[in-house]
Amino acid sequence: MNTGGKPAGGRASTATGGKTSTGGTAAGNVITGGSQNSGGAISSGGTHVTGGSNAAGGSQSTGGFGGASSTGGASSSGGNDASGGTMSTGGTAANPGVSAIIAGEYHTCALVNGRADCWGKNSVGQLGNASTIDSAVPVQVQTLTAGVSAIGVGRVHSCAVVNGGVKCWGYDGNGRLGTVDRESSFVPSQVQGLTANVTDLSVGGGFACAVASGKVRCWGSNLYGLLGNGSTVDSAVPVQVQSLSSNVSAIAAGEVHNCVVLNGGAQCWGSNAEGLLGNNSSADSFVPIQVQGLTSGVTAINAAGWHTCALVNGGVWCWGYNESGELGNNSTEPTWVPVQVHGITSGATSVAVGFDHSCAVVDGSVKCWGANAYGQLGNNSTQASLVPVQVQGLTLGVTAVTAGATDSCALVNREALCWGSNSFGQLGDGTTISRLVPVRVLFP
Repeated sequence: MNTGGKPAGGRASTATGGKTSTGGTAAGNVITGGSQNSGGAISSGGTHVTGGSNAAGGSQSTGGFGGASSTGGASSSGGNDASGGTMSTGGTAANPGVSAIIAGEYHTCALVNGRADCWGKNSVGQLGNASTIDSAVPVQVQTLTAGVSAIGVGRVHSCAVVNGGVKCWGYDGNGRLGTVDRESSFVPSQVQGLTANVTDLSVGGGFACAVASGKVRCWGSNLYGLLGNGSTVDSAVPVQVQSLSSNVSAIAAGEVHNCVVLNGGAQCWGSNAEGLLGNNSSADSFVPIQVQGLTSGVTAINAAGWHTCALVNGGVWCWGYNESGELGNNSTEPTWVPVQVHGITSGATSVAVGFDHSCAVVDGSVKCWGANAYGQLGNNSTQASLVPVQVQGLTLGVTAVTAGATDSCALVNREALCWGSNSFGQLGDGTTISRLVPVRVLFP
């Protein structure tokens, strides 16, 4: 059981203290978030399957990320870091049909008119286009052209719900692709045993989980009991999470923990360093336990690096690590139980958790808080904020928001806009230039 500090093998931190991980990923799908690291270095080698089982079709994502989009007429800020709130319009057509977007550590995926597109880092095939070449603009996930209803993004792998089943692609360390053979794949491959009735999906750094018929099944790394089956043994095939046999409406995979919404309440399991499980304890749990105070009114939850946030009766509550103000409560002290985000007591419809920043859609606008070294708060600044700040230009019509390790994206009018770090092209604007304000994703 972990009784202090952060477990090794998480995300790289820009904070000045505490975090020792070197890997990690960002938030997951709409309600979910975060991806997590199973610890240790991730091999970029190994045997990669270039064929694999192909997705039967589909666009993906039930979404969860908020989205803001250019309202038209905004001029491109050119090749420099965005300044003064101009949003790049690039060459993309208005309303490209984006229904969901999710940011991982260094790559991002979206559902566009029923298909799945991904962009950013592609070192081990995590973009799913049968290559390992990074892309600064969206590329089609091979075979996923229809039928996708949800998508999840981790550190070096991705998964999608396709016609009710689950397919994954990318690096297969710890069995995270769920294909038994533990073979990495540059294209979608079928997860064993999950072929129908899947309604939600979340991808962690070294594992993934799905909700099927109200039950939760997880596969991949079982470090800190991430699979929730009472053990720490990895599994290359989905296993049943203990005590979650019905009525689970959403799941969120974090860096080293998992959370679900069950009957309107929140439960979590895995590592409890810095109070990640929200039960006023630092003891790890290999099975789901109740988050203190969140027994009803929870509509969404998002877990990522070392903190968790939830929507509760229209307000946002967060818990866990807080060195950069990622809990949004005007403090840098960690908390082992949920605390109210400053000023967001009603009107919130989407929440996203990154490495050490967070965002929410509130009354149709996007607000973010926490670390801001790469401009991930979107307010034309690199200064961290302990309370929510307005993302420049995204004040109306935003429907979802997602947070990567050090970047963020939002949806508005079926368009996607992103801001923050862009080292691998994860903002999708055709460049690798970081942006301090939103720029439009250039879909084909």
